[in-house]
Amino acid sequence: MDFVGEVEALVPGQLAVIDIGGGLSSTYTESEEPEGFTYAEYRRALDKAVPNLFSGKYKVVTEMGRSLFLKAGTSISRVEYVKDWVAGQRPILLTHLGTNQFPRQVYLPHIWRNRFTLYDSQGNPKEGAPTLCDLAGPLCFQGDYIAKEVSLPSPCATDLLAIHDTSAYTMSMYCKFNSIRASPIYGYWREGGHLRFACYKPRETVEECLAFWGLHEPQLLD
Repeated sequence: MDFVGEVEALVPGQLAVIDIGGGLSSTYTESEEPEGFTYAEYRRALDKAVPNLFSGKYKVVTEMGRSLFLKAGTSISRVEYVKDWVAGQRPILLTHLGTNQFPRQVYLPHIWRNRFTLYDSQGNPKEGAPTLCDLAGPLCFQGDYIAKEVSLPSPCATDLLAIHDTSAYTMSMYCKFNSIRASPIYGYWREGGHLRFACYKPRETVEECLAFWGLHEPQLLD
């Protein structure tokens, strides 16, 4: 707002909109947001620091995508295989989600860490002795790990791994490396005591994936 004052002093009355960006954080490690992570608390802090922002003179725009959408989504992958053949090493769960969908978690694991839940192939919560394991993705480089040292109950192939709080910075940062087709996106809600499902984005087709690389009949240019 100091900068706004400088602009107003030079060209009075020309500013109509102020975009304050994001700034409200979210938690990846808890199922619920902390009490301090509320829009009302954020508004109170702004009122105290920059009261002239809400004078009514400007239209105020925010970009709080993560805090709005993060906890609305859960990503689910089948466990394709469990590598547990080196003595003294943690088992590695091979999944179908990796750097292609979780670049922040793979490259900055000390900052970004999701919660995980393991289910059997029928969708029932797994039970059994907790096992410390690593979660690997499908890409062809050694660093493709969603997370390491994750405690999960008796993991095995065909299990379903749920990665919580994934409606931000996942599909919007999707990577085409290895030409892995982008995942479908489903929504669900309760209606009359029943669950209803809708497909908001079908899984990418082989043709759509190949079209990204320009693998089609060349177009002759005059």
